[in-house]
Amino acid sequence: MAFEGIDQESVEHISVYVSGAGWYRALYYKEYDDHVVEIYPLPGCIGVGTNRNEALNIAARHGVDWVKEAKDLGWDIPEAK
Repeated sequence: MAFEGIDQESVEHISVYVSGAGWYRALYYKEYDDHVVEIYPLPGCIGVGTNRNEALNIAARHGVDWVKEAKDLGWDIPEAK
């Protein structure tokens, strides 16, 4: 990953628990002054915060919303790992 503004040293593969769905793989990184968590099996599911814990909590909440919306729309939900 070589994007302007991303602190390459901060990129980590992590797991995020999405309530009611399970553990999903994610990326954590710092971009400029923001902390970012992307749950990459759930397209567009991103949490941005002023610190790591805030970004994790926001991403987890977005994951719950993503899974609920996918169920409502009849989409296939990626398997938690």
